[in-house]
Amino acid sequence: MKDKLVKFNHKAGYYRMRKIGVAFAFVSAFSLSVVLPVSVSLVNAAKADNEQKEVTDDKTQNELSMHVDSYYC
Repeated sequence: MKDKLVKFNHKAGYYRMRKIGVAFAFVSAFSLSVVLPVSVSLVNAAKADNEQKEVTDDKTQNELSMHVDSYYC
């Protein structure tokens, strides 16, 4: 380590911070690779749930209108 310090004229803190920076970059990349697919799947599940609710709401509304129409006819 002493040779590297003399050769490039950096102090030990520089190399420690560089090591921490590289580790932080790997942790950030890994967390991003995990978070993105999970968030996309949650959004897709929410959309599917909303579409299913709309379909059931339309069915119940149609059934109610049929009952009302049959009552007045």
